[in-house]
Amino acid sequence: MLLADAALGLPDFRAAERTYQLLTQVSGRAGRGEGLGEVIIQTVRPEHYAIATAAAHDEKGFYERELRARRALRYPPFHVLAQVLSRASKPDKASLIARRAAEALRRHGGGRVQVLGPAPAPIARLKGRYRMQLIARAVSRRRLGAALRGMLSEAESEGYHRDLVIDVDPVSLM
Repeated sequence: MLLADAALGLPDFRAAERTYQLLTQVSGRAGRGEGLGEVIIQTVRPEHYAIATAAAHDEKGFYERELRARRALRYPPFHVLAQVLSRASKPDKASLIARRAAEALRRHGGGRVQVLGPAPAPIARLKGRYRMQLIARAVSRRRLGAALRGMLSEAESEGYHRDLVIDVDPVSLM
């Protein structure tokens, strides 16, 4: 498999999981048929736990290491995430909307919701619209939901709610 570690450089907390899953799936298919299969992995990061545990067929090792990493970095399943995207025809407007949304989330989170960003989204322009992203996370789904509802209420009263896209429990941060 060429460039097996390419996804590990993406800004997505599930990158290691996706890499492990893909390598496991490819190696499982190589063993089908009459003869024994062989999998060759091209990587510049053979020591990365997603690569090493997939090569060793060590599901438990991957699972334990991934959970430790997610706990340390406060990612699911230990925290609840929401991705908030602002979209606008001009980059300055997308940035302003994202900053206002982040400030509102911080206010309504009462110190219990962490807001990362805003920053340009990994795909900064899509269909002619500029995109900024922020990530909100909390230990409690209830706290995160309350902060998001407060932010949306402000956005609606200030007229920029249609420029926001909110994804709770995002499958990807891309």
